[in-house]
Amino acid sequence: MSNPRAVVLTGAGINCERESAAALNHVGFDATIIHIVDLLQDSSALDDARFLLFPGGFSYGDHAGAAFVLAEQMRRLEDVLKTFVEKKNLVLGICNGCQLLLRLGMIGESKWGFRENAGGHYECRWVNLKASQDSAFFKKGDIIPVPVAHGEGHLFGGDHAEIGLQYVDENGELAAGAYPINPNGAEADTAGVIAHDGRVLAMMPHPERGFFNWHRADAMKAAELAKRSGVEFDLDGLTPAAQIFANAYKTLK
Repeated sequence: MSNPRAVVLTGAGINCERESAAALNHVGFDATIIHIVDLLQDSSALDDARFLLFPGGFSYGDHAGAAFVLAEQMRRLEDVLKTFVEKKNLVLGICNGCQLLLRLGMIGESKWGFRENAGGHYECRWVNLKASQDSAFFKKGDIIPVPVAHGEGHLFGGDHAEIGLQYVDENGELAAGAYPINPNGAEADTAGVIAHDGRVLAMMPHPERGFFNWHRADAMKAAELAKRSGVEFDLDGLTPAAQIFANAYKTLK
């Protein structure tokens, strides 16, 4: 049996497509990067795909609002996207891709919105996430250290039953809005929301940027401490964030 096909969207201002495709390929997918213009001209590229990933970045510079222009383009594919989801395929939107999915209304029936970070500035740091329910991408209770990099990550206004990932401290306790554990002030410490029986995930943090141990902010420190303790530390080993992609592969296989 061939590996499931994945499509990773790219376009003007998107800058995480290669990392995203590499992460998918590493866990077993056959990932292809496709430009939004090509997809708009011929959506048949999705016909045999099982996974669709909308990466992060600043599509069209976010000049008219984060992911706004891209969302207006993607509305021409609303029927295609609806059919794709109805076939029990998986969809993941990361950062700008998360904002895109929210603008397209692909997260349940609620009206999740997003706004500028509560601190009023761009956040680029490592945070801890906790899965609040099962999905195709994680299991309830999973703790996932992962980087964030966004200026408009404050999620709000949706159905809390759709929350899939929340910001927590190192002990797995909810941030309760405390900065920088919750880096943007998101309602109910929301980092990611899910829909369609957990097969569609929109998340602000970047799991593709925290895939290998050498991605970790403390990688060199961890390696040195392991060495002193006589314990092997594999810099090429996978982090908990990598399981988001690996679990998706297992779901489809």
